Amino acid sequence: MVLSALLALFTVGGWAAALVGWAHLVWLVLGAIASLLVVLAAADLVGRLSEAVLAARDAAQRAAEGQTQVRMPSRPAGKLRDEADELADWFNRLLSEAPGARARVVKTSSGDPLTGLLGHRQFHDRLAEEIRRSERYDHELSLLMVDLDGFQGINESQGHAAGDEVLRQAGHAIASAVRATDVVARYGGDEFALFLPETDLNGALQVASKIRAEVAARDVFLPAQSQSGRRGLVRLTVSIGVASYPQHSTRKDGLIMAADVAMYMAKHSGRNKVCPFNRVPGGREFTDPYQLYQFLQNSDWGALEALVAAVDARDRITGGHSKNVTTYAVTLARAIGLADYDVNAVRTASLLHDVGKIGIPDRVLVKAGPLTPEERALMESHPGVGESLARRSLSLSSALPGILYHHERYDGRGYPTGLAGEDIPLIARIIGIADAYDAMVSHRHYRTPPGQLKARRELEAGAGKQWDPELVRAFLKLIAQGHLEPEQAIEPGVLAGR
Repeated sequence: MVLSALLALFTVGGWAAALVGWAHLVWLVLGAIASLLVVLAAADLVGRLSEAVLAARDAAQRAAEGQTQVRMPSRPAGKLRDEADELADWFNRLLSEAPGARARVVKTSSGDPLTGLLGHRQFHDRLAEEIRRSERYDHELSLLMVDLDGFQGINESQGHAAGDEVLRQAGHAIASAVRATDVVARYGGDEFALFLPETDLNGALQVASKIRAEVAARDVFLPAQSQSGRRGLVRLTVSIGVASYPQHSTRKDGLIMAADVAMYMAKHSGRNKVCPFNRVPGGREFTDPYQLYQFLQNSDWGALEALVAAVDARDRITGGHSKNVTTYAVTLARAIGLADYDVNAVRTASLLHDVGKIGIPDRVLVKAGPLTPEERALMESHPGVGESLARRSLSLSSALPGILYHHERYDGRGYPTGLAGEDIPLIARIIGIADAYDAMVSHRHYRTPPGQLKARRELEAGAGKQWDPELVRAFLKLIAQGHLEPEQAIEPGVLAGR
């Protein structure tokens, strides 16, 4: 490059002198020679650069094929170097750093940097691979979904640094409680997931109990607060759902859905528990939790009705309960003048109000005698489980309050949260009356139906205690007018002026 610059300077000077000096002929000859040298040097540089670009393209292609040691040729320091050599050096540095950069990207995208466990995407890939292997060799496989109880409260009261420490400790406790062949991941937020190759449901339940005990036995010291300098101490508990291949589902998404349902049951029935998923015995194909997964992805009304039919079919005596509740609730919603959008929300929530029962065992769901406290807690978990499942679909957001709160009482003695009066969403108050009425006039394992007259008296007695008194009066008027028969139609707002 220095030579090129000198030649250029010499050329310019030569031509200038040729115009003003007496030796213009000599300078003219020298300028012509210099110009020729510059053109030759430039042509050489262009050729070198062209060769360097071609060499870079070839090196990049070979590197993409996995030849990580490939390099471009360049002249060593101390020799006459030009831009082509600088390009080669820059490209070689890029190639040498590529493997490390790729490893960092892979680790960040597939692993969880906080806990050191697998990440969400990599876990899905490994689970799909293991299910294929289990299918090929006819092996069992179990999946556990683990949720940290009360994590949100820790995060909000103690700060994110404390929350990170809790997640690290929980991840370590879970990993230390399983075999080396088991695969553990941070599934997202405060949830962990793990699958156990060649393990049936009973074996998985034992592992889940071991994990629960291991987590509960640990003291987690939180980072020191900046003001006091003291380190907080918390004791953790987890809620665990368990599902098994092929018993509960033969597909990855169905197996995850089954474990999710079981985890929600454990969480909503008291926390610090282990729950297995219970598939409907003898049910049709849409009782597979994979069908529940598909519905929540597509929100198809036909799939919704099929899913609810599967839940209702578990009780042959009260089959069709959810459709009956939907008829009564929609009729009441129209009668009091709700807008079409709100009526549609009532319709969806009514049909789905018992969907959380999908994982409750038959021994509890159709038990003829009184329930034990543990069984009652399991039964009372179904509104929370149903709401957690429906929350997966954005199109069901308007129905969530009806699903979650339809067992609240007007006097505040209901469940799951003890809301009272008009704090209970209107959609839930409507469904609560419709649900109770269908229960009163339908057969039950533990009694014969009381008949419509007695059902009306029970509604009157419970007005202001269990149910909204204004809605009860409207509902009783509909009964008296015969509008609650399935074949009867009612015009919107027929009771709006009561």
